[in-house]
Amino acid sequence: MTIAELLAEISTSQERIWAILQYWSSVSFGLIIAMHMIQTQLKWVLVSALLLIYSAFSAFCVYYVMQANALAFYLNQQAYILIDELQTQGNDFSLVRDGLEASWSSGFVGASSFFLAGVGLFFLTNAYAIYRQLVIREEAS
Repeated sequence: MTIAELLAEISTSQERIWAILQYWSSVSFGLIIAMHMIQTQLKWVLVSALLLIYSAFSAFCVYYVMQANALAFYLNQQAYILIDELQTQGNDFSLVRDGLEASWSSGFVGASSFFLAGVGLFFLTNAYAIYRQLVIREEAS
């Protein structure tokens, strides 16, 4: 693969991660809105089933995000190897290398933020669904 193909694949992998995260977060907020709007129509069994399905869907999304991230990391390593080979032949790819290093150096901050936001949204969604059911049951009593 050429450098251009590797960079295109890295970009595609990052776009895939972003699309998965957008879809998962829209499902999470949709579930929060549904729990707020539907109120008394949902029974505990249905809420439990929804939370179980939501948890399975979240695990599915995490699996695919991890897979896309591993692919992007592998492609990044391949790009470094190719750049090193081209530099030994006298070509100057220092700007490309600097760009790759800059994009991956901030990856830890992005990954940490995603982890905190993702875990927080997951627990918030589950907690709000349970809270709404407790409030509805209390009001019905």
